[in-house]
Amino acid sequence: ILDSIQLPKKLPPPRDLGDINLVSTQSLENDEFVDVFNYSSFNIVESSVFPTLYKSNDNILIGCPKGTGKTDMALLAILNHWRQNKGRVLYISTSQGRINNILKKWNKMLSNIAGGKNINKLGDDLSSNLKLLAQSHLLLSTPQQFDAISRNWRKRKNVQRIELIILDDLDSTGKDSTGYLYENMISRLTFMISQLESNIRVVGLSSCLPNGRDLGDWIGVEKENVFNYSPGSRLNPVEIHLQSFPNTYHSVYTSSMLRCAFDKIISKTNGTGSLIYVNSRKYGIEIARKVIDLSRILKWDMLNIENEQLESLTKSMVDHQVRENLLNGAGILYAGMNKKDKRIVQNLYEHGAFSVLLVTKDLCYESPKSDLVTILGTEYFDFKESRYVNYPAADILEMLGNVKSDNQKPGKLLLLTSDNQKSYYKKFMSEPAPIESYMYYFLHDSFINEINNLVITSKQDCIDWLTYTYFYRRIHANPSFYGVTDNSAYGISAYLTELVETTINDLVTTNIVEVQEAEDEESSDIISPLNGCLIASHYNISFL
Repeated sequence: ILDSIQLPKKLPPPRDLGDINLVSTQSLENDEFVDVFNYSSFNIVESSVFPTLYKSNDNILIGCPKGTGKTDMALLAILNHWRQNKGRVLYISTSQGRINNILKKWNKMLSNIAGGKNINKLGDDLSSNLKLLAQSHLLLSTPQQFDAISRNWRKRKNVQRIELIILDDLDSTGKDSTGYLYENMISRLTFMISQLESNIRVVGLSSCLPNGRDLGDWIGVEKENVFNYSPGSRLNPVEIHLQSFPNTYHSVYTSSMLRCAFDKIISKTNGTGSLIYVNSRKYGIEIARKVIDLSRILKWDMLNIENEQLESLTKSMVDHQVRENLLNGAGILYAGMNKKDKRIVQNLYEHGAFSVLLVTKDLCYESPKSDLVTILGTEYFDFKESRYVNYPAADILEMLGNVKSDNQKPGKLLLLTSDNQKSYYKKFMSEPAPIESYMYYFLHDSFINEINNLVITSKQDCIDWLTYTYFYRRIHANPSFYGVTDNSAYGISAYLTELVETTINDLVTTNIVEVQEAEDEESSDIISPLNGCLIASHYNISFL
């Protein structure tokens, strides 16, 4: 068995920042653009990519630690695009919360630039989204939202008229449960660009990427334009404290974990709030009560505001359990929270009214920052897979990015996990794992959408379409991960052919598509969609 395992190719080292002169914002050579930024010079990472990002129209991939200014790098690409009076811009992020925050920020900063710009975000209604696409200069979207629009790109001229695509959170393609959808959407866009032979610029943004060149090659970036930095290039220092605990047995957290976190929080001397990431609202409520009980035992007042004033500010809250804990000094933010409740909790935290804020992992992309961030356990129960799984690597990095620090005093991240996970996280924090593709698990869904829109009409089309995927790049770089025993060109071709045959046969058996056999050797089989294919594609029904 060991003889059949193929080791992945060696990864190139990250870029060295070296001695780079900081670029002044005056280099933008436009007073309107200079006013967008509230500082006089770009940071060292922004300065290193400035010539390629702002002074050229080349595709570029930037992989750097959280907190190094990726949102401002996206702004540089947009401003460069607009100074040339070019057309529509598409910004993609996997976090709806981040999109909401960026939309508010960019509307204030950019809406009056260059004669006025219409900036919008996509929603969940297809017909409304098509109207927004037609009237927007800058459009923000999640992969799921734009996936629905881009499926029928051949008939939608407004999709074809996009001239700049910014792909944020590119490392999220490595999420085993949702990354395939992002990969599928990007693969469709790269296929569209090749078919239209248009000069659409692609800008990729990500956390640090060990295999950045594979991702760069996939989205059409030359290797000299892959700016991939090490996790150590973080602008502001962060102390990472990794502590493991025995006998967790898939517990979301243990009492010893909680006590360790509480000791760190109470030992803070600067009086600012602390952030704790938890599994869910249920555990957030439970942990908040235990933190309050511990504070009472130690006679620590967690409130920095008068009780009467806090009562008045929170009397309109809908979630009474959250309000009850908030009145005792522990706030909670969770996915699906009432918007007004959420705004009240966030405002009170930002003004230092209470000491501990518990945030569910789903909100790590839009949570406040703190100089002490605790990740209380790293497992959660995945109901789709009916088993406990670890937090996605992208989520852990996002939580790390929410540590607030400066050169005078570094922030702290306290990561509490089980003994059997300690070695993984110890290595992961300094050397992230390569991003792999999970598309082959969901290939049925990808083929259904492309067959329904007549992009794929034969088995040869299936093979051709796969060459535009990240999966195709990684199968050559790390064949054993995908079950390939022969990594020669013939072996990989045979694997892909068998994969396509199996997938199409499954779709035929379930009456989703039909295959008309070729009449002679020179022609190929014809794949046609049936009603099941149309319904599955229109309503996003997964084959699995």
